[in-house]
Amino acid sequence: MTRPDASPRGAARRGLRLLLRAAAVVLALAGLLAGVTAAALRLQFTGAPASWARSSGHDALWLGHMWVDGRRGERDVAALAARLRDTGIKDVYVHSGPFELDGTLKPEKYPNARNFLKWWRTHLPSVRVSAWLGQEVKDGGLDLDDPANRERVLSGARAILDTGFDGVHYNFEPIGDGDAEFLELLDRTRALAPGRLLTTSVPQTEPYLGMRLLARAVIAHDKYWSRGYLREVARRVDQVAVMTYDAYWPMASCTAATWRARPSWRCTPCPRRPAC
Repeated sequence: MTRPDASPRGAARRGLRLLLRAAAVVLALAGLLAGVTAAALRLQFTGAPASWARSSGHDALWLGHMWVDGRRGERDVAALAARLRDTGIKDVYVHSGPFELDGTLKPEKYPNARNFLKWWRTHLPSVRVSAWLGQEVKDGGLDLDDPANRERVLSGARAILDTGFDGVHYNFEPIGDGDAEFLELLDRTRALAPGRLLTTSVPQTEPYLGMRLLARAVIAHDKYWSRGYLREVARRVDQVAVMTYDAYWPMASCTAATWRARPSWRCTPCPRRPAC
């Protein structure tokens, strides 16, 4: 009968084997969890799409900065209008920012806005035009928790609405789940321009309970919102545009299920104003 090696070297080998076995078990469990989650998402995406997963004819399009800074003229607007006239596009968000890191929106960012809006209403008056404004708000970016910064954001929104835009589209990233200051900004934007369109980009909701906290632990900010917070935001705006990129899934079918079949260009009319 061979006796176990009682030397320090033998103890070290046994410890290493135990460590490797434990690591293998952890990796196997992680792989199993990922597989179960992927299978659940794939199963969720089978069958006929729900009615809400189809275009309702209230879609939106993002346009770049060249439309308001002078690089595009009336001929370009007319050509774009011809392409959009028979589509489901009812709103366009024209990049007109971004805000500075203190919340200021400089008028020189959109020197051609009035001309663009005049041309647009000549060629495609049935489609509404919103000023797409935003900024990065994580560490080192625009601090929306600062009341003075929010005042400057509101001042900039008011000024750009005065040029004739139908509304404002906010795209601040990343807004954390439960951010009360963002809700206040939405309330005050609504108050400064009653009757104008207010829309915002929003992240995806967590596909399964706990995934928001897991993602936050990995990337240090909220990739997902809870459904409750999305509901609070949606109550304050006319439309939300779900940002459906960066799903991190290896298969398209799982990605589509995670997005719940909402393509990134779709705006979703909120229940508060279903006719928009």
